[in-house]
Amino acid sequence: MVRNISAKVGLAAANLPDDVRLIKYLLNLVPAARGGASPPFADDPMVTDALVNQIRLFQGRNDCTADGRVDPGRKTMTKLDELAGGTGVPPAYLPKLGATAATTTDIGALRTKICEIGLKYAGAPNGSISDKDTIKAPKRMADGKFSATETEDVRAGWELFKKIVEETRKPWSADNWKSPMNWNGIRLPGHRLEGAAETMTPKGSFHWCGVFAVWVWRQAGKDTFWNINKPSIKYQTSIKSMQRGDIGNIEAGNHHFIILKNENGVLTTLNGNSDYQSILVKEDWPKLKDVRLYYSAAD
Repeated sequence: MVRNISAKVGLAAANLPDDVRLIKYLLNLVPAARGGASPPFADDPMVTDALVNQIRLFQGRNDCTADGRVDPGRKTMTKLDELAGGTGVPPAYLPKLGATAATTTDIGALRTKICEIGLKYAGAPNGSISDKDTIKAPKRMADGKFSATETEDVRAGWELFKKIVEETRKPWSADNWKSPMNWNGIRLPGHRLEGAAETMTPKGSFHWCGVFAVWVWRQAGKDTFWNINKPSIKYQTSIKSMQRGDIGNIEAGNHHFIILKNENGVLTTLNGNSDYQSILVKEDWPKLKDVRLYYSAAD
């Protein structure tokens, strides 16, 4: 298979923006007689009833389970890639199987890329992860297995949340998911991951604002991780020098955020783990006087 997605797309799925765009792109290339889109989808990351129904139509015409969802590497994805023309090259913005983020040497271009990528996950009203946006999913029982009959409300963006933590927070391994606090923290509204900081609320919980910010850096091509309680680069204290793409920090809640704009000291910021654990853009927040340090994208 030439093209693949990184997480599920469609009904009750993670619906990462680039994955959604890739599925729409491929559906546009599939002949209408085999379930391709007609008229074609617009190039955007929106998941609509029309997209879910188109996926179901494609599945029904190609001997796939018509559940309205495309899973990475599974039958629907393989068939979609094949019928769209399996040797074609998708547009440059789309993910490619086996590709890794390239290092951006132009710091101006890197700063722009950080902001563009981050904004894709901050769509109105709550962003790609939020306690306010939920879906029904099989209930996880005390033994770690999933119920065949009972359901529970889970974050619609929990798979994206899991991906961010696994790719960015160090040290982290599959063993961490054996903790009920971590599993509930990634899926259930109102819950938090297990953390090392005893000062957090609730006690011993992990707040993921910094992990999200560093993950966006990584998506833009900056090779760094978030180690427990600190990122892997040195901080700066010359606050007035902050620029777009930098990661700022305030003392209240030890909150981290990406600078989108710094216009004469008036900040526009991108915030993971914001209100109701959402990903939000905030204008004129925080106040410059409240920023205590930052991490430069140029380092």
